[in-house]
Amino acid sequence: MKGMTKDILESPKYIVSKTPVWSEEFKSGTVPDIRVWSYDLGDGGWGNDELETYTHVAANIRVADGNLIITALNEGDRFTSARIKTEDKFAFRYGTLEARIQVPDLGNGLWPALWALGHDFSSIGWPACSEIIVMEMGVEGAIEEERANRRITSAAHWEEKGAHQTYGANLDHPSDVNGSFHVYRMEWTPTAITTYVDDVQIWAMNISDIPALHEPHFLLLNMAVGGKHTGVCDVAGITAPLPAEYRVDYIRLFDNGFTALYGSSVDHLTMAD
Repeated sequence: MKGMTKDILESPKYIVSKTPVWSEEFKSGTVPDIRVWSYDLGDGGWGNDELETYTHVAANIRVADGNLIITALNEGDRFTSARIKTEDKFAFRYGTLEARIQVPDLGNGLWPALWALGHDFSSIGWPACSEIIVMEMGVEGAIEEERANRRITSAAHWEEKGAHQTYGANLDHPSDVNGSFHVYRMEWTPTAITTYVDDVQIWAMNISDIPALHEPHFLLLNMAVGGKHTGVCDVAGITAPLPAEYRVDYIRLFDNGFTALYGSSVDHLTMAD
């Protein structure tokens, strides 16, 4: 995009509230709360040449030990995993989003992500709806550099004059993040989106002149097996240890002075312990 830069215009001053205005704590039940989440199911590559089939069975997705757990499996004749979303149940515009996440050993071929799509995705499609990637891992090339478990990506996708536009960045964490929990945060204001891991900045973007990135977005959580992001689009290339668990301790949204909430699950708020 002409003039696109990670340089951020001076943001309005804002104060983040200490209490989440919406959250998922995953402290009860054995499956994702149907008031908040629904499932994407099936295979077909999902536009990215992914190799997994997404299911809603407990072997692939469950709530246990205070965590949401997405498990990728090699079932011999196929890989399976899970992908859930808040589409038509919860969306937000602007705010401070935090998620405490533990990824597995990504080996070669696993692709965990926390991301968001514009609320009008079902009517106008991608990338016109725009996409915000708070965190994804498993990017192509990281395994060759022995950084698969420490390279973290954030990005945005949108459409301008009928063409797909994207802007993203990688951060190499000083140590492997798999096997332990880390806090991923997105600050979204009317002028900028900035992401962090444990308060270290991953990526920043001026969004002032991108209308789609000012629309409400709904959340998605998934772990793909293979796909274009990983550079592994054939079964033989998957070397990551399986089964592999992607755990989410909580997701919390805080008001930053601009935040707006939408959807039937807005009243569903589980306070932090």
